Amino acid sequence: MIQIIKQDTETPQDGVKTIEKAITATLHNTKYNVVVNLCSDQFMLEQNTKSLGHNYYTDIITYYYDEENPLNDVELLISLDRVKENANNLKVPVLNELARVVIHGCLHLTGFNDTTETEQQAMRLEENKILQKVFHVER
Repeated sequence: MIQIIKQDTETPQDGVKTIEKAITATLHNTKYNVVVNLCSDQFMLEQNTKSLGHNYYTDIITYYYDEENPLNDVELLISLDRVKENANNLKVPVLNELARVVIHGCLHLTGFNDTTETEQQAMRLEENKILQKVFHVER
């Protein structure tokens, strides 16, 4: 099940469809319960500082509340302000960047990490593979 909540921001046209497609493509046929919480930079900064002790903006935070089965109870907190700015900086459509961010968050649930440069490269490779396969996007 996928539930989408809009905190204090508007979703781009076709954003919900893009989010659902990205989650389904990344998590495949597994059972999952994902809440996607769309928010502004300000809300994200408050949550990032409060929950992780990081005092900076980020595009996504992936929370899972069941350590033994991360897909049971998942929250993807996404700053649409960051997504739009990233898309602008990278000169890609906002929906492509939104898909990439959602895929990134879901990959964390499947065991990918991005702490080291090697992990980041592996994660980016998998993001690109899913983007190409599902959205026909090169990056």
